[in-house]
Amino acid sequence: MSPEQTTALSTDKRQAQIKATLEKARSAISNSLPSLLGVDRQIRITLLAVSKQPKLLECSPVSILQACLHASQLGLEFGGPLGHAYPVPYWNTKKRYFEAQCIVGYRGLIDLAMRSGELSTIEAHAVYERDQFVVRYGLNQELSHTPELSKDRGNLIAAYALARYKDGGVQFDVMGRHEIDGIRERMKKDGGPPSPWDTDYQEMARKTVIRRIVKSLRLKIETHTALADALEKSDIRLDGDVIDVPVEDEAQSLTDKVRARKQADKPELPTPDQQETDRINAWLGRSQAEQAQKQDDEVQRMNRELQERVKESNDGTK
Repeated sequence: MSPEQTTALSTDKRQAQIKATLEKARSAISNSLPSLLGVDRQIRITLLAVSKQPKLLECSPVSILQACLHASQLGLEFGGPLGHAYPVPYWNTKKRYFEAQCIVGYRGLIDLAMRSGELSTIEAHAVYERDQFVVRYGLNQELSHTPELSKDRGNLIAAYALARYKDGGVQFDVMGRHEIDGIRERMKKDGGPPSPWDTDYQEMARKTVIRRIVKSLRLKIETHTALADALEKSDIRLDGDVIDVPVEDEAQSLTDKVRARKQADKPELPTPDQQETDRINAWLGRSQAEQAQKQDDEVQRMNRELQERVKESNDGTK
């Protein structure tokens, strides 16, 4: 069998394992999703996203499930064309294998903010050298932007986000090029693969300023909770669309091979996937038991209320 055939079989096996893990947790995913999102579509687009990203196939199936559940709990499509949330692989240096994480995109952050019902619009734009742009803070705040419509607008000099509240209020945030580049430099990896900062700088600039403004929006606490949860994950990697995989040290790799040979004669221990699968199975079991207990408690409460009403009615007729 050729190496290509072996790789194909290995890929098919991984895809089957991931699919089986998601299908096993179908009820948990369904319970996490809002009514507008279907569990079949969420599982389908998750599998499609995994198939398009080779490194995701190297991730623990359980970590992909956990990332899918996180997006579902936020009510966001996971890996779909809307760009709300993405599965992104990261190398776990302690466990020494890949894990998937749910990274919420800036469109997902906008969607979460708009759900509050307090905003009429929220948008972001890039500003170029030849645009007419005025920004003033203070008692008389002002934001005015007239883009240059010719092909040559010059270099990008800033980006801003603008939110309009339904009560008439307006909030905006502006980031200069030096601030945007500061964020970019924080995430720069020498020798790494090309990132969206290299290919889609304008989109990344808009994403950066959107992430900053949503942290200060005047929204209900319920909406802020969802946004905080999304930002906690998305801020792990400000350029979360990029796979950032540290290269293993050759000496460490050789040490691992020697250690593996010494361990060959020892009893086989559960793999990380087996251990995590056991934990997920236990979690699913607890979740189902808790739901059943809540239903029993609700039935008992309703019975007690009915008995009290009957007693009150009988007492009133005496």
